[in-house]
Amino acid sequence: MIPIPGGQTIAESIIAMAHKLGIQVIGKGVETAEQIALLKEAGCDFAHGHYFSTPLPMEKFSGLAGQLFENPMRVNCPGSALRGVL
Repeated sequence: MIPIPGGQTIAESIIAMAHKLGIQVIGKGVETAEQIALLKEAGCDFAHGHYFSTPLPMEKFSGLAGQLFENPMRVNCPGSALRGVL
């Protein structure tokens, strides 16, 4: 997840500390399924990044957001946007 020695341990410690303070955690810049698995294992609450979707123009984002609010479990996302959730 973090390409430095001890990076995974640092990330897990930050997640644990945030949870002890009652703060939910968002994994930022997620690009691979491996990163999602590591974040899930570490107890991360949310994630965003190119794994879920590349940046979208406002019009497409508005349509996607509308679908999410109507039925959060069934989103028709072109370009495999929002492939998975934590």
